Amino acid sequence: MNNKTNVPTWSKLESEITDWLNTNNTNPNVSFEQCGGSDSTVSDIQIMVNNKPTNKFIEVKSANAQAGQFVLFPNTATRTFEYSTKNHSDYNNPINGLVVSEILDFMDENFDSYANAGTKGVEIMFPKLSAEDNSRFFALWIADYYSNTKHAEWLATKDSNNNIILLPFSKLAEYFTVSACYRTKKSGSSSVKSSCKTLETVKQAIISLNPDNVPKFTIVNNKLYAKFETIPKNLGNADYHLAIKGEWGTLFEVRKLSKTFNSNVIFSLKLKALSKEQVEATSEYLNQLV
Repeated sequence: MNNKTNVPTWSKLESEITDWLNTNNTNPNVSFEQCGGSDSTVSDIQIMVNNKPTNKFIEVKSANAQAGQFVLFPNTATRTFEYSTKNHSDYNNPINGLVVSEILDFMDENFDSYANAGTKGVEIMFPKLSAEDNSRFFALWIADYYSNTKHAEWLATKDSNNNIILLPFSKLAEYFTVSACYRTKKSGSSSVKSSCKTLETVKQAIISLNPDNVPKFTIVNNKLYAKFETIPKNLGNADYHLAIKGEWGTLFEVRKLSKTFNSNVIFSLKLKALSKEQVEATSEYLNQLV
């Protein structure tokens, strides 16, 4: 039997919710497939119709989670912040542009406070707005980002009573308190491509992580994967990370960790105490996914 203790908590939650959706869905033509893994550019659960993938996804979040970010560079010469051209979110999108512009203006006005935010970070909160209105304003960016960038109109989570909660992103602020901060953090990871010049070196590095459980390597969609006999005990080091694919599987994507540190505006979610009606609405929403 495979040892599941090394499976990340977020992957367990994605698997649990995927199973719940497939069990409770009453439409025989619709099914759900876990995807994405640790790749933050891909959403978590794909909606399938007649066993064929659609371009519709469900994002899974724990009750307390990060929910999107974008990089701003401090320019000490102009004492302003600059939006990175490498951000995945589209600054030209009206909603995205509105929220980002307001944040930029506010941070420019308080340049010294944010330019030295460091890894601890500094909260972003507009003093002219109430805490609830700040939350609703930030929720606009999150809903727009997941809809337009990750094709996810729905979010799934689990409350403290172990209820699976499903909601449209348009109602995000009704279910979650949304906050924002600016802090320096290490960038994420990237796929190891089949064209990588040091591919064999990468493979040896992955083997050295679990020398008693040597994987077989394969290329899928130009990306390097490692197939183990059992779930490996060591999922990474300072250079590489093994991102699990599927439910309790032994297939992992090999991902290279970045050594770059950037300063990001990071949005975070905290699940509110939900009403009985909000919990029960999940059943209704389940029938609206397609």
